[in-house]
Amino acid sequence: MFGDFLIYFIEFLIEMADVKERRACVKFCFLLVKTAVITVTMLKGDFKDEAMGKTQVYEWFNHCKRGEISVEDRPHCGLLP
Repeated sequence: MFGDFLIYFIEFLIEMADVKERRACVKFCFLLVKTAVITVTMLKGDFKDEAMGKTQVYEWFNHCKRGEISVEDRPHCGLLP
């Protein structure tokens, strides 16, 4: 039982690292003054099926434009009622 939890937890950590890596790529393109359209195209070429969607890239570009350049998740409450 503990082994299954450990495997799940490790897979979760790997996925979170992947998410942060993709966010870092979007931030990097933003800082290089690339457009969101070019960034989507570049991510699709590099990450193939695992690339961020167009909407996610545009959302992260908006974060960067507002000066929110951390690739970490923002703190939020638990489940909504």
